[in-house]
Amino acid sequence: MTSLHRKVIMCTMHLVMNYWAILVAAIVFWVLGSVWFSVLFKKSWVSGLGKLGIKIKKPSSGEMQRKVVGSFIINLVQVWGVAAVISGFQITTIEPAICLGLLLGICFAATSMTCKSMWESHGVKLTLIDIGYPVVGIVISAIILALWQ
Repeated sequence: MTSLHRKVIMCTMHLVMNYWAILVAAIVFWVLGSVWFSVLFKKSWVSGLGKLGIKIKKPSSGEMQRKVVGSFIINLVQVWGVAAVISGFQITTIEPAICLGLLLGICFAATSMTCKSMWESHGVKLTLIDIGYPVVGIVISAIILALWQ
């Protein structure tokens, strides 16, 4: 089998995904973001942003609706991607789901956000708060998706 042939097979593999699990995992991911930035780390996060001269202003109701819907759509896309990988590797138990979630969260979300934070001169604390949310969200999503087949 040639390298090209393997690539074609990988791109056309049949993925079986539970769309209810994807929806629930996206909702959980979104709720985690709300709790992460408004309850768990609000004070430290706002303080870290303030040191950069960034102020979080209260959005109008229209802005809030756009941000809420936009955040959910982004979470839905992230979870759909995790579901594709879970399906492709046929992961159905918790331990490999956690490992895959950490791999995806750290290697993609955390590294991209850390590079951006580094160039924007964010402190370590702010960077850890920012990258912690998607890593934890992706791990939780992977667990939900693996166990709810």
